[in-house]
Amino acid sequence: MRKALLTLLGFVISINSISQVTVVSGLITDKSTGDPLPFVSVVFEGIGIGSMSDTNGHYSIQTKKQSAAVLFSSMGYGGKSIKVEVGVSQTLDVQLKSKYYDLAEVIIRPGENPAWEILRRTIARKSQNNPEQKDAYAYDAYHKIRFDLNHFTEKLKRNFYLRPFDFIWENVDTTEEGVAYLPVLLAEKTSEVYFRKSPPAYKENITGSRTKGLEGPRIMEFIGDMYVHPNIYDNYVVILEKSFPSPLNDSYQKNYRFYLVDSLMVGGHHCYKIIFRPKQRHDRAFIGEMLIDKETYAVKQVDLSFSIEANVNFVRNYWVRQKYELVDGKSWAVSSSEVLADFTVVENSSELTGFFGRKTSLFTNYKINKPREDQFFSGVDFIVMADGAENRDEDFWVASRLEPLTQKEKELFIMIDSLESHPQYILLNNTIRTLITGWLPIKNMAIGDIYTFYSYNETEQSRIKLGFKFEDLFNVMNLSGYGAYGFGDEKFKYFGHLNFKFKGPQNRFNKIGFVGKSDINQLGRSNHMIALDHVLTTLIRTAPISKRTLTTSYNAYFERQWFTGLTTRLSAFSESVESYGAMKFVERRSAGILDTVSNYGFNGFELSAKLAIGKPGLSAEFGYGGEAKDIRTTPVLSLSYRQGIKGLLNGEFNMQQLKVRIEQKVRLNKMGHAKYLIELGKIWGDVPFVYLNTPLANQMILNDGYAFNLMNYLEFVSDQYYTFTYEHHFDGLIFDRIPKINSLKLRSFIFVKTYYGSLSSNYLEEDYLLPNNMSGMDEPYYEAGFGIENILKIARIDFSWRLNYHGKEDIYIFMVKPSFYFSF
Repeated sequence: MRKALLTLLGFVISINSISQVTVVSGLITDKSTGDPLPFVSVVFEGIGIGSMSDTNGHYSIQTKKQSAAVLFSSMGYGGKSIKVEVGVSQTLDVQLKSKYYDLAEVIIRPGENPAWEILRRTIARKSQNNPEQKDAYAYDAYHKIRFDLNHFTEKLKRNFYLRPFDFIWENVDTTEEGVAYLPVLLAEKTSEVYFRKSPPAYKENITGSRTKGLEGPRIMEFIGDMYVHPNIYDNYVVILEKSFPSPLNDSYQKNYRFYLVDSLMVGGHHCYKIIFRPKQRHDRAFIGEMLIDKETYAVKQVDLSFSIEANVNFVRNYWVRQKYELVDGKSWAVSSSEVLADFTVVENSSELTGFFGRKTSLFTNYKINKPREDQFFSGVDFIVMADGAENRDEDFWVASRLEPLTQKEKELFIMIDSLESHPQYILLNNTIRTLITGWLPIKNMAIGDIYTFYSYNETEQSRIKLGFKFEDLFNVMNLSGYGAYGFGDEKFKYFGHLNFKFKGPQNRFNKIGFVGKSDINQLGRSNHMIALDHVLTTLIRTAPISKRTLTTSYNAYFERQWFTGLTTRLSAFSESVESYGAMKFVERRSAGILDTVSNYGFNGFELSAKLAIGKPGLSAEFGYGGEAKDIRTTPVLSLSYRQGIKGLLNGEFNMQQLKVRIEQKVRLNKMGHAKYLIELGKIWGDVPFVYLNTPLANQMILNDGYAFNLMNYLEFVSDQYYTFTYEHHFDGLIFDRIPKINSLKLRSFIFVKTYYGSLSSNYLEEDYLLPNNMSGMDEPYYEAGFGIENILKIARIDFSWRLNYHGKEDIYIFMVKPSFYFSF
């Protein structure tokens, strides 16, 4: 993880001396409509220093050099030069006039917007011009993505932490608008893409892929999001997980105001030029323009950009340009795609250090309506990484690039190599990595987790722990473990995990693993919450927790990935569960005599499977979680069957357990998105409560999306059950329409959760007693509420109500709980 320098460069903010500085700022608007104009070039005349207006039309430029005028220019508008006063700060609001033309080629209805007739004809011909309406197509693609540090100052260069790395500034360049930038990462990918309309089929063969630069985890996520390839003919276009109405939406008049501004010749085609703006200022919609071919009413070129008012995090500006060509004399297809994104922590600051994300995609060798045979599309993998694709040599890239690297991009490789071998960079990188992940890297291993070195709880009292992990030893082996000691119970705990991962064709894998563990456990606690022995756990509980178990288990498993998105696991296990702290295992003997049992033994095997189409690196472990955090077109399906065998290695119970879970995050376009989870389970056999189902509860002040946040641990138990969770996230649909509040970019949501389980009619007559306050259920349990998210871009607050079972002891009927995460 190379993010030390990346983090410092992104967050160390400096302010230049303002003595004798000419500062000009203001608002640029359309003279006819009053709309703010984004991406207007604003430059001091004679010296070339300048910037661009943001997506709200605001700009701010400054210089210590002598210049008495500022030039404003933008495509489709008349330029303007205005004199300014040297050496002072001043506000200068500017109006630019659109270049309109008299277009006699289109018959306009009286009193109608002249752009509408063109749009009606374009929408009517979607089926002919939309590439995805072809019976089949194939093409070769080359993608180049680059990230550049931008908006840095001389003072930042002299920052104490960056002084050892002065050589990086030798690679600095400047945009035409005068914004300095430093390339810090370059990614390239080549692929072959195949599409068939009916029956539907898609396949992408990645023939080459590489990334060079500062690969911080957030940057790597941004790289994935830069592979945007919107289809302007769809009703909605998805960028950074957000749905924007297309300007060619069937209901185009509801979302945009259109202006027919030009008629011009482009690439041998007579085209109409139409500018569009959101109908309402705070709507999530594009600002842009289209060139539409007069003969076929196909899109020749489209520019899309969106405002920070679109309620998208970390984006100061975002611009996409797609160009279309006739590839066989009659079929239109995308020939190139460009993306320019300006990422930063504070979007409405034009001066804050951030990153340019640039993507160039070129598409060649189109083959239209020449479908491949069924055998070619066989299998479920629709994205296939060719063997060796990630290890291509420089000769491959020179031959495969459809656009050569710039000199600055070539110099990036040299800079990164120098940086990564610098001792002070390595120290800085390791320090920041340790603070963020909790693990201290030492050569090919790591020591940690520093946040669990010490913790405190009622039973162990003071607890110390030290862990280690080795990853990709000999490219096939992973080894991790820890040792812990509780000074209150005077017991040693341990954990060890060894696995061997063998890659097969197309990067599919088989994995063999062995796990041994002996440590305290909290029944009914979600694994999505911070660790049970985290240093903060004791501080953020809503009540003392003393009913726990001490579980010792050994597990051997074989895991196989059948294709990208389907993984199965077969495991054999042996475990012993001891009562711990205030927890007691009580059995009813003959004649009604009660007896306390110290532990139970349980041995057998488990078969689990998980299906998440297209999800790489999928674990089959049930309840592992995280597979459904992204919007998906298909749900994630998890299955687990567990068989206990009495007499096997002193196993005490015959038991069968079956669990099924379905979960998905669904895009709802202008209504936001929704998440749902359904889980069903049943247990056969007479077993003590520790092997029955207890719903996931949460007695922390932090919210847990997978648990019931107003339920106490071990409140309910069942041997057959269902649970259902639904969240509807409105994104900015509500708050974006409230004046003053909309600038905070808050988002709203509602939710409901329910659980119901039953015990077999003879369970309470059996030998195993339930702990105090644990019971069966006579009706479903409900929680519901609403919340606000995207608070300062990282926080969410849930307002939760417990709707029934109010007679239970030590419960909360209402509670406000926060949680923290990053998202666009």
